[in-house]
Amino acid sequence: MTPLTHQISGFILATVGGLVLGTGFDLYRTLVRAGYRRWWVSLADFCMWLFGAGIFFLLLLWGHWGEIRFYIFGGLGAGLFAYFRYASQEVRAFWAGMVELIGYLCRTACYVLSWPFVVGYQRTRRLGRWARTKLGPLGRRMREKARRFRRPPPPGPPAGL
Repeated sequence: MTPLTHQISGFILATVGGLVLGTGFDLYRTLVRAGYRRWWVSLADFCMWLFGAGIFFLLLLWGHWGEIRFYIFGGLGAGLFAYFRYASQEVRAFWAGMVELIGYLCRTACYVLSWPFVVGYQRTRRLGRWARTKLGPLGRRMREKARRFRRPPPPGPPAGL
């Protein structure tokens, strides 16, 4: 028989595990709302199941050497109930803010990294426009001479068909 102190510590550990699983579930809900594509939802499902199974396995292994007792499920249920009753809205708002912040940082990084290429493209276009206006007649003559070296167009379909 397991001593009462071990049972109480196991119940408290399971309750903390339930709180952690609730936090992970709120992160899952936030991530699913961030991306509505099927592959994204499937990836989030897989990660959530992996996270939940890992937490449950570590909880059982660390606290009870892998033994499953009824009070473990009671502790998980109590932790999840307490989490969803008292902390879920605040934590979900926190996760939504974090997802928004990460999205903003990614967009800013893409803008900063692509800025030199955009500026280079704009300057190249501006240089091309300047060259066309200043060297217009010379450019036309060069194009006319280059037309002589083009391949003739491919023949069309036979007339009998």
